[in-house]
Amino acid sequence: ALAVLDALGIVSCGMAGYSMGAWLVSGIAVECPERVDTALLAGWDVLEGARTFTACTGWEERLAEFGRIVRELTAADPVPPDAEHVLAWTMCYRQLFETLPSIRELRAAGVRIDLACGVRDPYLPNCRRASELLGARLYELPGNHVSAFVKPELLAVMQEVFDRARRGAQSAAPGCVSRGMS
Repeated sequence: ALAVLDALGIVSCGMAGYSMGAWLVSGIAVECPERVDTALLAGWDVLEGARTFTACTGWEERLAEFGRIVRELTAADPVPPDAEHVLAWTMCYRQLFETLPSIRELRAAGVRIDLACGVRDPYLPNCRRASELLGARLYELPGNHVSAFVKPELLAVMQEVFDRARRGAQSAAPGCVSRGMS
């Protein structure tokens, strides 16, 4: 991600990630906080990482799911990924269960962080707790871990988070905001 920003001549920017992408953004926020103006970590358990999801489904099922995801994402590629790429993706996936930036590290980075999570996502209880520990705003979205990703409410949250950062509203009060629910 940083190499792409470097190639585009972007020194810092707002970053958003969903699930594994949020894990990556949280790592960048800790390792290179000067590059992250604001971060939206969505569909991610900042406290326990992917271990929460694995506890619900089992490791073998998660690896099988990862294989299905790789096949679906690469099905339309004119050149299918080689074994080396699949192995690299698998190693990255395994890291989701082993290493996480801590709440202390995220706070110390000084990056404004917002959280978003589906109301039926197994990550939601820990997202609520992380919101309190970080003093971060939590947006609760309709849906579960997968369906919240494709809901238009997620795009609205991203727009709000980045607009607020652009306006410099760093002192906006944290809290919980529900989206698209009656």
